[in-house]
Amino acid sequence: MEKIGSIMALCGREPIYGVSGPGTGTSVVCRIEPEAASRWMPEVDDWTDDQLVALLDVTNDNVKSLMTRLAVELRNPGLAGDLMIELIAGQLMIELHRSRQAAVQVCSGGLAPWQMRLIEERFNDQIHDVALKDVASLCGISVRHLTRAFRVSQGCSIGSYLSRIRMERAKSDLIAGESIKVLAPRLGFSSVSSFTSAFRRDVGISPATFRRSFR
Repeated sequence: MEKIGSIMALCGREPIYGVSGPGTGTSVVCRIEPEAASRWMPEVDDWTDDQLVALLDVTNDNVKSLMTRLAVELRNPGLAGDLMIELIAGQLMIELHRSRQAAVQVCSGGLAPWQMRLIEERFNDQIHDVALKDVASLCGISVRHLTRAFRVSQGCSIGSYLSRIRMERAKSDLIAGESIKVLAPRLGFSSVSSFTSAFRRDVGISPATFRRSFR
């Protein structure tokens, strides 16, 4: 069974079966008509199994930001809302195509799947005050090798990756109604203001505005 991430892209006529844990959640579904998708994406018959699997867990930061903007726009339509949604959908197609291209590139010198899995588990348990020497030891490699191989595998630094995890955790907790004052130190921020600045820089709106949009 393949891992399914917080964002996934599915091709038409391709069935998918999954199992989720207990609890409830909120989902945003963006359906792109074949005519619009064909401009940026090849027919599904041209996709390899590896490419299809890669789209079950889209880690592209731009895609995540666009989906967040789409959710906010749908809940609180603004001026020219229909046009804004159409523009966001177009950007999504471009970013997904870039993700597809990245999936076919063969990267040498990256981390092995088992190493990346261990790193993800560690980061999910501890998203701040992470000691790179401990992570490197976990993978059986040096810190220098870890930082270089991680960038090859993920296309970003470990710091950027951790920031992304923190922001995704922040969004989830804010949607659940978590207090910003409680959330900021839990995610490793020294103050509410530093958390607010980081959140606004990543998402484009303040944490308070983001939380209100899901009420």
